[in-house]
Amino acid sequence: MSNGRPFAGRALLMSGGSHGIGHAIAVAGGALGANVVVLARSAVPDIMRRQDWSGYSGPDTGRPFRLPEFPW
Repeated sequence: MSNGRPFAGRALLMSGGSHGIGHAIAVAGGALGANVVVLARSAVPDIMRRQDWSGYSGPDTGRPFRLPEFPW
C-alpha cells in the first residue's frame, strides 16, 4: 500500500465483501464524527464570547430570535 493509508486498505481486504466495506466506512465515519463533535464543542464558547449579542432578541421580547452571523 503506497497511498499512505494502509489501515483503510487492510480493513477492506480483511472484510471480504460489501458488508465489510460498509462496516469499514461506518467505523471511519464514526471516528470522523467524534472528531467533529469535539472540535465544535471546543469552538462554540469562543464564538459565543466574540459575538456582539446586543442586536439580537430572544423569545421573551416578542421579536423572532435570529442567530448571529458566524465568521465562517
